Amino acid sequence: MITLQSNQNRWYAIFSILLPMLFVTKYFLLKHNKYLSIDKGIIKVNTLFGGQVKMSKIKQIEKYVRKYITQTDNKKPSIDTHIIEKNH
Repeated sequence: MITLQSNQNRWYAIFSILLPMLFVTKYFLLKHNKYLSIDKGIIKVNTLFGGQVKMSKIKQIEKYVRKYITQTDNKKPSIDTHIIEKNH
């Protein structure tokens, strides 16, 4: 039986269980749902903490190595391009 000595070890044990569960949840979410959808002028990123933005509200699009960052007046959602399947 494993016993924990201090509060710090208890939090470490909790995070060492929750963090892998978060990655597994993200994997299954991306496997069974579309990462990105564009419908009726709305771009929606389907991740754990994803969001949606109206295309008419986008002020600027910045391109980085593996992502696009769309900027509106109050949001900055990013689109990770290495997750998106490429059509050849």
